[in-house]
This record gives sequence, structure tokens and C-alpha cells, in this order.
Amino acid sequence: MYTNKELLKIRYQKKRRRNRTKRVIYAISVTGMLSLSIYLCLSQGGSSRVGAKAADSHRIETSVDPGENNQELEDIASNNPHEIDSELNETGENKNPLDMNNEGNQEVESDGDDSETTKWGIEEKNEDLENNKTETNAGESNTGNAGETNTDNTDESNTGNADGSSKDDLNNENAKKDENSKKDTSEDETSKNRNSEIEDEFFKDTIFIGDSRTEGLGQFGGIKNAKFYTYQGLMVNTAIGKDYITLDNKQKGNIFDAAKQTSFSKAYLLFGINELGWNSLDIFIEDYRDIIKGLKKIEPDCEIIIQANYPVSKKMNEGDKVYNNTNIRKFNNLIKKMAEEEGVSYLDLYSYFANKEGNLPDDAATDGIHLTPKYNKDWKQCLINFGSGNTER
Repeated sequence: MYTNKELLKIRYQKKRRRNRTKRVIYAISVTGMLSLSIYLCLSQGGSSRVGAKAADSHRIETSVDPGENNQELEDIASNNPHEIDSELNETGENKNPLDMNNEGNQEVESDGDDSETTKWGIEEKNEDLENNKTETNAGESNTGNAGETNTDNTDESNTGNADGSSKDDLNNENAKKDENSKKDTSEDETSKNRNSEIEDEFFKDTIFIGDSRTEGLGQFGGIKNAKFYTYQGLMVNTAIGKDYITLDNKQKGNIFDAAKQTSFSKAYLLFGINELGWNSLDIFIEDYRDIIKGLKKIEPDCEIIIQANYPVSKKMNEGDKVYNNTNIRKFNNLIKKMAEEEGVSYLDLYSYFANKEGNLPDDAATDGIHLTPKYNKDWKQCLINFGSGNTER
């Protein structure tokens, strides 16, 4: 039969045994959880800090408060502190009441329930950890090897076949497009070259005589192989009576002096815009006749083309009492009659450039009179069409 002192001591030793066993279990559990966390993080590309953090959290939650032991000792000591100290001193087994002796161990082992449960609990946890590791490794192995191999190989083989056929088709289509583009380009270049040769041949041995409008045709119309004898403000009387034309020798002369420098088969004439303010239309026509006759003397077989004056813009037509389309049509009628009498060609530029209102289009001339480069090229085309028997725009 145990005394109260012995019972207290035994109970204290059992309690301490249980606490130590719990600490061992908690330590093993935390270690296992930490190992599992680290393994999972590493296998999933994570950081080991996550596992360490989880283990620390688990350790904090499951740690044993050392204050429990102190409280137990305080409770025992409060009941009979002197008896515990004297008994321990007499036996000499343990002077430190926090250490367990053999007797305590035997009693706890004979009790046996907690230790056995704890032992099997640890083994079951270890088995669970091993099983989890095995299943995880097997899953990763199957997923990594089989999944990657099958998917990649299948996709690569299918993609390779599909892309291969489509690339061939695309290459063939691109090759055809390139060939067609080259053909179109070569055809365009051939057509342009042919047209350029025709134009160059068409204006070969040709002279142009006139004012600043004809000068603009020479600068922007793209006419080659032709001679331009022009002067700004040139009129039918000054064309003969004044030396306004620069000759090949850099000297000044009239249009007849210029025409004698070269042989020509065609001569294009344009006068009338600067003469719109003349009081006598008869004098204008007589001076114009003199120019035609003088050119025929220089080149009897040449073709002379008298061009009608094209219209001015709507703004100028409505705002000027002299330079308007009514006066231009009046002069053109006289010029046409004179051309018929002299047996020379007459080209109706007025009808070619006039819009539905009978005016020069607004975009054809910035000042209402002198044509833009685009319309100068149209003028050149009109000359070619006229020479081919087609004067339609």
C-alpha cells in the first residue's frame, strides 16, 4: 500500500512521462510534416520556405506549454512540499524533481496504454508518409513521362504533317503569285516602254510655238524629241516682230529664226489668250495668217496644227470682263475659220478641257489659266489622240 507521498510522486512521474512522450510524438510529427512539405514544394517547383513556414506553424500549434509541468509541481509542492524534498534526499535517487527515475519508468510502462497507442500512432503516420511519397512519385512519373511523351509526340507529328502540307501549298501559291506579279510587272514595263517609244516617235521632228501655256506643256507635259519656241506673254505680232526666242547659239531671234534651225514635220501653234483685249480681231487673224505662211515657206511639207484656246476657270470667267470664256469662244471661232481657209488642222482644246458648265475644272489650274502638271500630261495625250484620229477625252 502506497502512502500519499508515494502516490503523489508516482502520479507526478506518470504525468511527466506522458508529457515527454507527447513532445517526442510532436517532434516526430513536425519533422515528418516538414519533410513532406519540403518534398512537395521541391517536386512542384516551389520554395522550401513554404514547407518550413508550414512546419513552424504546426510546431507552434502543437507545442507543449512548459508551464504545465511547473504548475503540476507547484500543486504537488503545495500539498506537502517538505515531504517530497525529504523523501528525495533520503533515497538519493533524484534530487531534481523534473527528472524521472526507474521506478517512474516501470510504473508508466506497466500502465502501458499511452505508450502503446503513441508507438503505433507514430508507425501509422510513418507508413502514411511513405505511401504518400510512393503515390506522389508514381503519379509524377506517369504524368511526366507518359503525358509528355504522348502529347508532345502526337502534337509534333500531327503538326509536322499539317504544317508540311500547308507550307508546300503556301510556297506554291506564293511562287505563283510571284510569277504572276513578275509577269504583270514585266508586262507593265513593256507596255510603258512601248508607249514611251510611240510617244517619242510621235513627237519626233516637231516644234511648238506659243506663249507661257505652251511653255508649261514643254516643262510638265513629258514630251520628248520636240523643240519648244515659247515666251511668256508672246502674241501673234511679237512672235514675228520681236526677238524673244532664245536660239541654239544662245542668241535672240523671232519664231522664224528659231524654225530655220531645224527640220520639222509638224508644228503646233497656240495664240489668242494674250490678245483677248485687242480692239481689232481682223489684225489678230492677219498676223496669225502671216505666221502660218512663214512656216510653210520654211517647211513646205510640214503639218501645221492650230490649237483652239482652252477655257478659263469659273472664278476667272465670272470675275473678269476680258479674260472670260465668252471672248475665248469668239476668238476660237475666228481661228477655226482661218485654219479652214489656210488648209491647216484645227484642234479643239476648248471642248477637250471644258466641264459641263463650259469652264476649266477648278483643279486644272491654280490661277485659272495655266494648267497643272497633271493636265499638261492630259494635253499631251490629247495631241496624240488627235494625231491618231481620236479627239475624245
